[in-house]
Amino acid sequence: MADVERIPEMPLDNDLIKAKAKSSAIAIITIVRNSGEQYDRTIVNDFYLGLDELALIKNVSAAFHAENKKVIVILNIGGVIETASWKNNVDAILLAWQPGQEGGNSVTDVLSGIVNPSGKLPMTFPIDYNHHASANY
Repeated sequence: MADVERIPEMPLDNDLIKAKAKSSAIAIITIVRNSGEQYDRTIVNDFYLGLDELALIKNVSAAFHAENKKVIVILNIGGVIETASWKNNVDAILLAWQPGQEGGNSVTDVLSGIVNPSGKLPMTFPIDYNHHASANY
């Protein structure tokens, strides 16, 4: 098993976030998880977002909502993660999966309304890790 740790989010000063909320039309936060056959997923900082990611969502959402602006989270992930604890802080969640080299263009097409994928999730996102049937293995 490879020893893989998630790279922490760069801490952003609240004054910078507030300034960006004033000058930007919308906030887009990307949450990324790697996947592969080399290692098993972990619960902390993988299925559950890290404290740094939760703080980023909370702080950006507070600043942008204070300016009556929207916040979108794009999930660039290969498997389910917990969303129940933070999903009400943002205005939209776009599940891009791991779209590859042209993913930016695809996501832009969805966000701009050029396409409407109208997709249904092929899996259930459990509210808690222990709600998943395989959590005890």
